[in-house]
Amino acid sequence: DFVKDATPSDPFYFVKRAEEGLTLTFTFNNEEKEKTRLEFAGERLAEMQEVASKGNIDTLNSLAKSYENTMKSISQNLENLNDKGQDVKTLADKVDQEASRHNLVLEEVALVAPEAATEGIDKAISASELAVDTVADVENRPAVPEVVVNRLKATEALGILTSEEVNKVIDSSTRKDARNELRKYKSIVLLLITSLMRIIEKCNNVVKMYICSNEFPSFLLYSSEL
Repeated sequence: DFVKDATPSDPFYFVKRAEEGLTLTFTFNNEEKEKTRLEFAGERLAEMQEVASKGNIDTLNSLAKSYENTMKSISQNLENLNDKGQDVKTLADKVDQEASRHNLVLEEVALVAPEAATEGIDKAISASELAVDTVADVENRPAVPEVVVNRLKATEALGILTSEEVNKVIDSSTRKDARNELRKYKSIVLLLITSLMRIIEKCNNVVKMYICSNEFPSFLLYSSEL
C-alpha cells in the first residue's frame, strides 16, 4: 500500500494521515483503539527518525507535536479505562513496552536533530515518559522505585539535594507526581555539574599558566607522582 508507506515529503502523505483518522473513528473496541493509536505514534516516531538528520525543522516539530498529542491521549484513555474498572493489563503492558522503546529512540533523535527542534523533541520525550508513568500508576507500582530512593538519598548525603527536597519526591503518591518533582530538581543538579566543570576548567587554566611561566609549584609535581 503506497499510501501506508508514504513519508512526510510525499505528496500523498496527507491521505495516510486521513486514513489513520478514519481507522480510529471506526475502531469501536476501546482497547484495540488505543493499540492502534500506539501504532500510529510509532509511525510518527519512525518519520521523526527519517526527518531529523535532514534539517527540516518545521516537519520535525510537526511530527513531534503529533507524537506528543497521541501519547498523551493514550495515557489519558488508559487511565480512564482503568478508573471504569476495565481490565487494562494487556493494554498497559503493550503501552509500557512501546513507550519505553520510544523513549530510547527519541533520545537518539535528539542527538542528531537541529537545535531549533529541541523543545518539540523534549516534549515528545516527556509524553513517552508520561505513558510509562501512567502504566506504573494503573498497575499500582510504587510511586518511587527503591533504586531511585537510594539514589535520592545519595544526593542528599552529598549535599546536592536537601532532606526536604528528597522527601517531597519519596512521599509522592503517584509515579507522575514523583517525576514532576524530580524534574524540578534536575535543573539544580545540572547547574551544579556545570558550575563544577567551570571550576575544573579554571583550575586547569591556572595550572597551565604556572607551567608556561616556569613557576609551577614543586609540591604539585611531587604529588602527581604519588
